[in-house]
Amino acid sequence: MSTNSFSVRHPYIFVVLLLLTVVVMGFVAVVVAEVANLSVVVYWSGMSVVLALIGAVLLTRLGWWHRVGFRRSKRPGLHFLLWLPLCPILIWNLSQIQVAELVSPGRALVWLGVTAIAAFVEEVFYRGLMIRALEPRGLWKAARVPALLFGATHVFNGLSGFDWGIVAGQVVYATAIGFAYSAYTLRTGLLWPVILVHTLANFADLIDQEVLVQGDSPGQADLIRWLIYAVFFICYGIWMLRRTTPSPSHSDQNG
Repeated sequence: MSTNSFSVRHPYIFVVLLLLTVVVMGFVAVVVAEVANLSVVVYWSGMSVVLALIGAVLLTRLGWWHRVGFRRSKRPGLHFLLWLPLCPILIWNLSQIQVAELVSPGRALVWLGVTAIAAFVEEVFYRGLMIRALEPRGLWKAARVPALLFGATHVFNGLSGFDWGIVAGQVVYATAIGFAYSAYTLRTGLLWPVILVHTLANFADLIDQEVLVQGDSPGQADLIRWLIYAVFFICYGIWMLRRTTPSPSHSDQNG
C-alpha cells in the first residue's frame, strides 16, 4: 500500500502517527539536551530542523505541497482581508517590544530562523498534513481534530514547572488559534500566510520576553489575554467554516 493510499484510507491513524512523531521527537530532544547539557536554543532548533525535514519528505512523497497550501492565491484581495483577523497576536507582541529589549542583528537573525522553522513544523503537521488527511471526512472534523490535538500537546508545559492554571489557559488558547488557522487554510486553500503570521508573532514574543534565554513564565495577565483571544479565534473559525464549501472531490466522502 502506498503512503498516499494509507493517508487516504486510514486518515485517523495517519493523524495519530503524525502526532506521535512530534511528541516523541520532543521527548528525545529534551533527553538529549539533559544528557549533553545543551541550551534550550540548541535542542529546540535541532528538534525543529529534524521535524521540518520529516514534514518536507512527507509532503514530497504524498505530492501534497500544493494541496496543503503552498501556492499562489487566486483571490489575493479577499484572502488578505481574511488573513488580517489572524494578526492580533502579532500586533500585541510587537507593541510590547521596548527599545532596550532589541537584540543584535546576528542574534535576531538566529531567532528569526528558529521561529520560522518551528512555525513551518507546526503548521505543516497540524494545519497541513492533518487537516488535508481529514478533509474527506468533513470540514468541521478537519478543523476540529487537529486543533484539539495541537492544544493538548501544551499539557506538557505543566511538566516544565508552569502553574497548571496557566497550562490550562495555554491549552484553551492553543486549541482556539489552531481552530482559526485550520479554518483559514480550509477556506482559502493557503498555508503559507499562517506560517508567516505564526513566525512573526513568535519572533516578536521572543524579543519581548527572551523566552529562549531567560525562560520567563507567563502570569495571570497573560491568562486573561489568552482567554479573550480564544473566544475571538473560535468565533472567527466558526464564521470562516460556515462560508467554506467542501472540495468537489471530497464532498462525497464526508462522514
